[in-house]
Amino acid sequence: MARDQERRLIDASLRGRLGHLSRDALFYGGMLAVGKALGIITFPLLARHFSVAEYGALDFLVTLGTLASVAVVFGQDSAMVRFYYDSDDPVRRANAVSQALVMKLFQMLLVLPPIWIAAPWISAKMMGRPDLADALQWAVLQIPFAVIVNFVGNLLKWTFRRGAVFVMSIGIGIAQMTGIVVATVFLDADIRGIIMVGLVVNSTFSIIGLYLVRSHLTWPDGADRREMLVFAVPYGILGVAAALAPNIERGIALSNAGPNALGLYAAGLKVAALLSIPASAFQSAWGPFSYALHRQEGVGDTYDAVLRFWSVTLCVVALGVGISAEWLLITFASPKYVEAVGVVMPLTLGMAVISVESVSAIGIGLSKRSLLLLISQGSYLAMLLVAGPSLVKLFGIVGLAHAVLLAHLARTSVATWLATRVFPLVPRVRPVLLVFGVTIATSLTSSVLAYTHSASAIAVLWLGLLAVCVLAWTVVLSKTERKTAVMQFGLKRR
Repeated sequence: MARDQERRLIDASLRGRLGHLSRDALFYGGMLAVGKALGIITFPLLARHFSVAEYGALDFLVTLGTLASVAVVFGQDSAMVRFYYDSDDPVRRANAVSQALVMKLFQMLLVLPPIWIAAPWISAKMMGRPDLADALQWAVLQIPFAVIVNFVGNLLKWTFRRGAVFVMSIGIGIAQMTGIVVATVFLDADIRGIIMVGLVVNSTFSIIGLYLVRSHLTWPDGADRREMLVFAVPYGILGVAAALAPNIERGIALSNAGPNALGLYAAGLKVAALLSIPASAFQSAWGPFSYALHRQEGVGDTYDAVLRFWSVTLCVVALGVGISAEWLLITFASPKYVEAVGVVMPLTLGMAVISVESVSAIGIGLSKRSLLLLISQGSYLAMLLVAGPSLVKLFGIVGLAHAVLLAHLARTSVATWLATRVFPLVPRVRPVLLVFGVTIATSLTSSVLAYTHSASAIAVLWLGLLAVCVLAWTVVLSKTERKTAVMQFGLKRR
């Protein structure tokens, strides 16, 4: 079934390929929305069940577990998908999958025992809760199972098994929610009880998941071990850097603008994160799509079309979030956070720019030159550390938000340029630059007006949205694509 799906994608026309990508993105977007909804249900249960201090301790344990999971995976998922699609031979593919899993198990032995041993010190010194050392150890114990669940979920996506992805994703979400409801409402569980819920759910679904992907598992021969490790390390560093980046931004806000500005910035970032739902959905679909096609002739036309269409989509969504920013802040936070409205648009655009990088810089992954990603990440950090403190002193958190946007632009520009140097794919960037240029200019203008003429700021955003739509039709779409769109619209009306 999975191989049939892959073959249909390879044999499809450009329109068919784009349709496949759109359907997958909508599918994963729907699952992400359900996951967010389940999280909204469990949050008030936990927040009301525990005191503020206890909830903070639980959040610390979950955050620490997330960071440890990133360290355990350390880019092996990226290496697995890249080497999986290097061959059509099922044996070689199973070898790549199994090699990545073995490396994760080895990295668990390096990362988790030190955390387990240091649990009393971490709970006492970092959390101020020496009584929670055993809870931290239970949290460490569930990390291997959570990593396996994530491994299985990615493999199922990369092999186009939507039904199995649905079972794993929605199943684990419902099981987690049910466990938390039972633990808080009926059992009056403490922090250890909530951690135990995660342990039971993840261990159960890791067994189910390994059964679902059993045909892809074998004893690896080690042929690709060194090459996969070299490829994975930069992605691992990027994963850790991505997890730490929000702390750097918050540190700049706190040290240069004070705690109140930090709270406003955090609220604006929450609203901007709405873009992460379609961006994550697209990324889930784009990974297997791009690698499955990379050895086919004329694939550059497909990548180019995706880059242009996805750029327009991101800019439209970003402008939509910007137009709704004040309402979203008042509705989901409170009127006291309305001053954060000026940071929403630039932060949303920054996320859009990073999402585009996955398409524009695909050549780095295809060429297996992943070390180049460290150069682009370095440009991000350099720009953020130079521009961040300067702009926040001049313009407050709005300046910081635009410094983050500049940093993301620097990273994506460098990554895209490097990708064109190492792989024979040169995308048509002019339409993309025009669309993003207009959107960024709109963001700057609206941010200036946001605090003095809010109605004018929203009007500017509406004008920017109109301009992007006009550019999409006149510049982004080719003459042939416009004719095709008109014909399809005419056929549907009949």
